[in-house]
Amino acid sequence: MSLTSYEEKRLQEIRNFEECLQDGFELYSTGKSAIEYHFGSNKLKQVFEAALSSDELRNECIDLADRLFFIIEKDISKHIKNQLEKGLTKDESKLFIRRVGVFWQIYELENVAGLMGEEMKSRMHRLLGEIDQSLLHFRDKAELKNLPTDLISSLESMSIYDRSSPIPQMNRMDLNDASIYKTECEENSEDKESADITNAVNSMLDDLLKGTVSSSEVEKLISLEIFLKSSDSIALSKRLISIWWSLMESNDVNVQKGALRILRFVLLSSRTRDDIVHQFHSLYLEKKILPAFTQSSILSEGNKEITALINNMGSHDEMQKNHEKANLVLCQFHWLALISPEDVVSSLLQRCFIDRRIVAPSVKLLSSLPSLSSLSSPPPSSLSSPSLSSPHCLIMNSLVSIARSADYSISEEREALVYLIGSLTRQKKNGSDNPVIETHKVFDFFVNDSIVSGNEDKLCVALSLLIRLFSTGETKHSVFNFSSSIGQLIDGEVDAPDLLLFLLELMGRTEQAGKINLFELIKKTVKQFGSKLREDKVVWEEETSSFILNKLSFHQWFVKVAVTQWFGSVLGEPKRQIPSGLLACLSRENTLLFDQIVVTFDFSPVECFLRSLYEVSVWDLPFALSFLDLGVTVRPLDDNMADKLSIAIVDVSSNVHSSHWQSLLPFLPLTQRLVNVLDVTIDCRLERMNGAIYHSIHNQRALNILARATKLAFVTNLEEEGRDNHWALLHLFCSVAKSYIDGEVESWRKFQKMKAKDAFNGVASLSMDSGMEKVSSTEYVLTQCSTLFPLAVSLTHIVPKVPPCLQVLLSSISTHLSEFYNRPFPHYLDTAPTGSVPDTTVYAYARGANPAAGDCGEEGGKRDNTATNKLFDMNGRDRSIGIARAINDPTMSAMIEKKLTVNEGEKKGGNSGHSGYSNSNNSSKKKNRNNRKK
Repeated sequence: MSLTSYEEKRLQEIRNFEECLQDGFELYSTGKSAIEYHFGSNKLKQVFEAALSSDELRNECIDLADRLFFIIEKDISKHIKNQLEKGLTKDESKLFIRRVGVFWQIYELENVAGLMGEEMKSRMHRLLGEIDQSLLHFRDKAELKNLPTDLISSLESMSIYDRSSPIPQMNRMDLNDASIYKTECEENSEDKESADITNAVNSMLDDLLKGTVSSSEVEKLISLEIFLKSSDSIALSKRLISIWWSLMESNDVNVQKGALRILRFVLLSSRTRDDIVHQFHSLYLEKKILPAFTQSSILSEGNKEITALINNMGSHDEMQKNHEKANLVLCQFHWLALISPEDVVSSLLQRCFIDRRIVAPSVKLLSSLPSLSSLSSPPPSSLSSPSLSSPHCLIMNSLVSIARSADYSISEEREALVYLIGSLTRQKKNGSDNPVIETHKVFDFFVNDSIVSGNEDKLCVALSLLIRLFSTGETKHSVFNFSSSIGQLIDGEVDAPDLLLFLLELMGRTEQAGKINLFELIKKTVKQFGSKLREDKVVWEEETSSFILNKLSFHQWFVKVAVTQWFGSVLGEPKRQIPSGLLACLSRENTLLFDQIVVTFDFSPVECFLRSLYEVSVWDLPFALSFLDLGVTVRPLDDNMADKLSIAIVDVSSNVHSSHWQSLLPFLPLTQRLVNVLDVTIDCRLERMNGAIYHSIHNQRALNILARATKLAFVTNLEEEGRDNHWALLHLFCSVAKSYIDGEVESWRKFQKMKAKDAFNGVASLSMDSGMEKVSSTEYVLTQCSTLFPLAVSLTHIVPKVPPCLQVLLSSISTHLSEFYNRPFPHYLDTAPTGSVPDTTVYAYARGANPAAGDCGEEGGKRDNTATNKLFDMNGRDRSIGIARAINDPTMSAMIEKKLTVNEGEKKGGNSGHSGYSNSNNSSKKKNRNNRKK
């Protein structure tokens, strides 16, 4: 296999980057700038993937990756060593941060298949941990902002989620909170201090067992802010838990309070808080209970502490900015979760359900104690669900309680529940963290339970939750274990084929029942389900795929095409089955990509071609557009093609309810593509034609066809009762037309501002790009408004009463037209002053045969200097006002006529640009008359 120049170029870029790391790396201000200089907008990972596309370059790529890591590992290890021994200077700190930025690019190479071995990956992970420890003691905090965002997120997750990490369990939302570096002597001093405090705590525990406790000593102890050595912390927690019941069974309340204060100190001074929480809860679970000290008399202010904790929480951004506040919230949450997990988790999730802003920081808090995710507790007695008959996750029980108390008829509560549950199941795609609750548990408790209930509101919540759980293309996702065959499940798996069959069956039932909103929600869920399975690279067994394809044959052909398109690789990429009208337009090579649907009745190939495209676009617009991209080899005749397109739109839209016109939105992009592919002509009668007028009419062909289809639907449905697709088409036309014209005018406004700015700076401006060539921007947009306005007005003659959507469209266009008409009129060469000097020469003018031409003698020789085009001159007002008066609705007509009529000041004074010429011309004529009289 010969190498392409592209692959060789990528490989040479990597070689140059290796030389840069060895010699000239100090020349770059940041690691990111060095990457951008050598690879542009690409990442190192993308460049390696491009080079690896050639098998001949694979070995050299592997060697290059190893060498890059060895270089960066050597430099970073050297900097870490210098930091431990003598500290880093400011320049050394900057260079260290640059090296770390490059290391992160190399670290991402572990995800490139076949590039790095397990030993190399292990060394990179170990170096990442050393970098994390080094950054904790980094002096130059200002340099930390140059670290890659992904690296900071990864380090955050390491420090918060890893229970075995030796890093203190502090708030690591930002690395700027890292404490300063401590020398070896200081560390030895801290070890001695930790041992002394441990001995003091043991003495206090002895006193508590004897019933003699010194409150002042305990208060002095809990006021200390220190992290004990891991061994000292573990020893203290084990001893305290071993004697806990003896202390709690004491009749002396002071002993119990003293034990709780010491427990708080032991927890907050530990670097492994989650281990203490897990051991303490296990102690209570042996008696089949959970601690609930916030409800006991020992802590009279316990409930107030929970309320204060939740009230003190802010949004994710607030917690990111205020590190001290975030650390206090984290410590307080760990303490309350230790002594009363049910109350604090329930209260926190209840507030999250009400206030979405605190969901993200709450997820971080719950994730900082992984033992809470596995903490089991019996469900409340009020929950009678069979699936909750045995002890389950504490967090899950709290969610189920919230779900049972929620009012599903209120959309805000449905959305809040879906957002909360979805957030608790999401985790980073790089696997650096774990979700608060496992996705399969949510699926079992919420999705299955809602489906079995038969309640439509609950079913909508379940479908919305599935859409969120199946979301793709984000930094976080919900992890599923999908089965590859029907009925063969292991623990924790979701029966994906069975779920698809259920959704298809449910979709058919809801469509027959006329529940349009639920039908559209199911369709969206099926599409998102296919995207999730493709992203997870799930492939079903051949027998399962054949069974599902057979089931799809009972649905409409476009449903089967759409589902096989969404689940393509999951079903083994079966051929799409399309009608013969579509197949007949393709070339011989492209026909091999599809299977033909055979029918036994006669039909028009052109009608089948157009209608089939519109039918499948309602379900899968990308498929319809990609089909046209294959090329229409056999074209239909351009004989009334605009009318044929309109008829196809009316026929397909007849199955759509008027209240759900949004499902017809794919008609506009498909019609735009069809008029370009088939080169559809539109009849128009204009007084003149130029580039601006041509392109404005050319770009409105699709809107013109939609307007024709709307008129045709209204006329047809007057004769056929029971169809209301005419209202759906009217809503569609008004919506897309308003969006289109507003976008054109907004672009024109931006261009005018840019042109004025360029004129002020002395820079030549180009005209707007309206398609094939540069044309005059003002004339182009004015033509758009002037041609669309009569088109919208014509719809008022076929509707019994102008609906709000059409009123909004007419009002918007008339506002744009008045904006154009009220602008100062431009100067034209025809009306420019001559600058002549009066003399004794007499100029005679012949009187016109038409009296309307004006008297050309001594009375002034008036001439009509206005342009003849009614669309673009001041006389255009008369034409627009005439159209406005033709509107059936008197109120709407008066309102639009008022917008389009110039005020009295304009009528008397005229336009500023034109009136200046008239005044100067009249004064010159008066002087000429005086000279002739003399």
